[in-house]
Amino acid sequence: MALLKVLLILSLALSVAAGAVGEEPPVRLDAGIARRVIAVGDTVRLNIDIAWKEGVSVKPLALGENIGDFAVRDITYGPTVADDGLSRRRTSLLLAVFKIGDLTLPPVTVVYMDENGNAGMAETPPISIEVESVLQEDAADIKDIKRPIEVPRRWKDLILSWVLLVGLGVAAATSVLVSVKRREDVEAIVRKFWVRVTGPVVRLVRWLLRRLSLIGRDEYGAPAFDARVAEPYLTPEQAAMKEFTRIEALGLAEQGRIKQHYTLVSETVRRYLERRFRVLAMESPSSSTVAEIRRKEATPEALGLIRSVLDETDLVKFAKFLPDGDAAGSLIDRGRQLVRMTGSRPSGQTVVEVRKP
Repeated sequence: MALLKVLLILSLALSVAAGAVGEEPPVRLDAGIARRVIAVGDTVRLNIDIAWKEGVSVKPLALGENIGDFAVRDITYGPTVADDGLSRRRTSLLLAVFKIGDLTLPPVTVVYMDENGNAGMAETPPISIEVESVLQEDAADIKDIKRPIEVPRRWKDLILSWVLLVGLGVAAATSVLVSVKRREDVEAIVRKFWVRVTGPVVRLVRWLLRRLSLIGRDEYGAPAFDARVAEPYLTPEQAAMKEFTRIEALGLAEQGRIKQHYTLVSETVRRYLERRFRVLAMESPSSSTVAEIRRKEATPEALGLIRSVLDETDLVKFAKFLPDGDAAGSLIDRGRQLVRMTGSRPSGQTVVEVRKP
């Protein structure tokens, strides 16, 4: 009887273990490239096939500018196709390499959320690629460029030109002296000529100095901003809302192009702040921009939102910070909220806000 119980327990344990081993992961990856041997400077395309179960949410690839020794030139997302109870999609990466030797393409990580709300990761296997030099095997080194061709000087023509110029000068001076009989007449002509020439020159120099001292300021002494506005008939609020709608239609955050998404939103916010508060925002640090706006009529809540948006965009643009998908997706909404909080609405004007249908 005891032996029978032991056999039943062993069979149950084996069945549970077999079921755990045979359970398929929520996301499956398959990666491959067309060529394993390329020349330095060439591009190679990495195709990643992603298949996931129903109820699983797959996040876009969060890639930097490089994957190991390979530079990411372009990312293309294919359509999602349902097949045999699974959703399938192909993501294609165009890579370039500028290093010679036997290189290894590191794994690419895909982040997903299963049906129970648990986060997980799946990685592609590493791929070996041989990068060859474009030089011939017997070439010792790259040859230097040729020296520029020296054009011989034509001394006869140069001497003749100088003689002609000197002769013309002497003839002009002689004609003036011959036409004037007395020295006093010559001095009077010279003084009169000097006054007529130097007077306008002095006035022109003074005018230029005054203009140079006022570069960057308008007639009231305030900095001149946004000299070229694409649509001058739009208010700063209307122009910003229109640009937010255009950026949202591009779908950069959904495609994983986070840096480009943040760069466009940052430029829109800074251009709006320049035109709204008349501060240097396009080329100034974020701290200086916030300090200048603090002297204006902005509220503390608006200042906090401006500082938050500018600091987050600076981290992505300059520190290669990769935010999560929710932060990237809500960036445009925070920009719209910033415009609504700080926008001025004179009589007869309203802030136009257009959203995608």
